[in-house]
Amino acid sequence: MAKHVFILLLVFNASWLVGQQMRPPVKNFTPKEYGTSQTPENQCIFQDSRGFIMAGNSGGVLIFDGSTWEFIEVEPGNFVTAIEEDNKGNIYVGTGNGQFGKLVIGKNGKFKFLSLSKLFEKNSVTLNWVQRIFCVNDKNADSK
Repeated sequence: MAKHVFILLLVFNASWLVGQQMRPPVKNFTPKEYGTSQTPENQCIFQDSRGFIMAGNSGGVLIFDGSTWEFIEVEPGNFVTAIEEDNKGNIYVGTGNGQFGKLVIGKNGKFKFLSLSKLFEKNSVTLNWVQRIFCVNDKNADSK
């Protein structure tokens, strides 16, 4: 009899444990939090080596540092479609209109966009739509 009571208690106690749901925490951000002038449509999402979340948006890059959003203008009215980081921590950005460049930290300590598209024009290369960026480790790149 004691054995049956023990089993019943075990079953009833176990039923209380099953009621927990394991879902990852999700935080939705409103336009008020990331900037009312930005569209809620993002073309690409990237996390850099420092942990910043970067979203390619209309006209620029939204950067989230874990508590606040910052908007870096790239090209007004054109979506940022690609973001990538090289092994030195440089962040490269491409757009749907062929603009290409990198994010650099300005004198004020904030990111700004530096266009590199003119380097391609000098070599008669035309970019139309930057869909993906690949950073290749070139041993000769530093010696040029």
